[in-house]
Amino acid sequence: LTGFSNINTSSFDFGSGAGNAGPIRLSAPTIELHRGSIISLSQGPGNAGNIVLGANTIMAGESSISSDTLGPGRGGDISIHGIGGPSSRASNVMFSDGTVVSSSTSSEGRAGDIAVLTSELSLIDSPINTSTVGGGAAGNITVDASTSVQVSSVISPVLFIVGGSLESKSGVGPTGNAGQITITTPTLSVDQRGLISTSTSGTGNAGNITVNANSLNILTGGQIRSNSSIALAPDSPPRTGAAGTVTVQGLASPAQSIQIDGTGSGIFTDTQGSGAGGGISVSAQAVTLQNGGQISSGSTGSGPAGNINLAAGNQLTMTNSSVTTEASQSSGGLIKITTDPNGTVELSNSKISASVLDGTGGGGSVNIDPQFVILQNSQILAQAVQGPGGNINITITNGGLF
Repeated sequence: LTGFSNINTSSFDFGSGAGNAGPIRLSAPTIELHRGSIISLSQGPGNAGNIVLGANTIMAGESSISSDTLGPGRGGDISIHGIGGPSSRASNVMFSDGTVVSSSTSSEGRAGDIAVLTSELSLIDSPINTSTVGGGAAGNITVDASTSVQVSSVISPVLFIVGGSLESKSGVGPTGNAGQITITTPTLSVDQRGLISTSTSGTGNAGNITVNANSLNILTGGQIRSNSSIALAPDSPPRTGAAGTVTVQGLASPAQSIQIDGTGSGIFTDTQGSGAGGGISVSAQAVTLQNGGQISSGSTGSGPAGNINLAAGNQLTMTNSSVTTEASQSSGGLIKITTDPNGTVELSNSKISASVLDGTGGGGSVNIDPQFVILQNSQILAQAVQGPGGNINITITNGGLF
């Protein structure tokens, strides 16, 4: 599909007898879109049709693949897989130059899910997203890649486009929940301001994010985050739903390695309203944070900050980096760091901190359980400006604190 051509199926009738939109199914060794679009739409009680792409190679640039519902009808699902059918993998799926793959709802109908089954997935300056600005829930996003997933934002100086991302959003007001994001792959790279995110600005909850990967690299401003924010509109309700949890683990056991490198890079959850901040759970044999990398859960509203559970197997190494929970008006979150019996926690010019700034809630506690703890120009803090500070527990068996 080139030159702004499109394939479109829709249901426009608002009457009680409105039918469903038909499905769109494309099957070929190669599917390529350049300034093309595939659209499924429902504006009434009828459901939008599903979009199914089956191919060995799927490439799209400056294009769109979308399924939307504007009424009570359900949005269509978007499925991308190999040419052999729903259980087969595509060899390569690449979206670039502002290509958007999306499902949305602006009414009571549920948005469709998006599923990608491939060997390799690359999102370069291109988002896959689901959203709701109505009572219906946003769809879930599921990515299963047998080799690798890359989410990156190169951002061409010519094209004013969004970056590479996997996102699910719940909008302002009495909205449904955002969808869940699940990624399963041996290697996941989120770099150059790439983003994996769930969020809410209304009463709906942000979805959970689950990463199943043996190797995770979050670099040069890349982020995995879930947040609950307050909309800026003056008539927006102040209450917000809860942020989602972020879970990072291996394919069948703890991940082999997690690296977070660079200013702005990290794993984040936060809340600005009454909804709870999401928890963060990380499990890997080796976890490395450096050059400003962060793992952080925060609260600037009445909702509590989430807990951080970091299981670092053989070693947690932090250089010019931080692991923090922080709350302004409510209780701080707990930080728990564990290793194998012979594991090491090593901090250089870094900080592990659980704190409450101006609220009356207690500061969160910090629990660390390795064989060795090595601190060089670093801090471990649990504090509160008002109310009780948290506890710091460092349990060392046959090791030492240096």
